[in-house]
Amino acid sequence: MFVSHLKPIRHNRKISASTLAVNVGVSENIIRRIEDGKYIPSLELAINISKELDANIFDLFIFC
Repeated sequence: MFVSHLKPIRHNRKISASTLAVNVGVSENIIRRIEDGKYIPSLELAINISKELDANIFDLFIFC
């Protein structure tokens, strides 16, 4: 099971999905799919997203 809290945290930081995508080197579609829980990011991508949002990776994603 995979749960993403990316969207509300991203909105809180006032960062668009397209900006986040560019900054972490993926397409906006990948960010949207992660937010919808339809794509599980690699550990490297999850770390890059957490760094970009200055958020704890465990606050962003739940991997069960």
